[in-house]
Amino acid sequence: MAETLKMSFDGSPEDTSPHVVVYNPEVLPAACLSQVSRFGLVGGTKQRPLLSGNLQGSRKALTEMIQSYGLLLEIVPAL
Repeated sequence: MAETLKMSFDGSPEDTSPHVVVYNPEVLPAACLSQVSRFGLVGGTKQRPLLSGNLQGSRKALTEMIQSYGLLLEIVPAL
């Protein structure tokens, strides 16, 4: 069964660089993790367990890239 990645977009759909938070980056395969960093998301370490940052690119491109690795995506409200 595919893993589910939980993430939030803080801002309206028209925002060109909303703040994005990935709540469970441990489910990301290593290759996908490096791709996510190209979208401006950093973290995912023991000191900073969440990935976050202002999105560089489009929401559609980010979500399609994540789904191309076989992950399910759950968009949750920003905390």
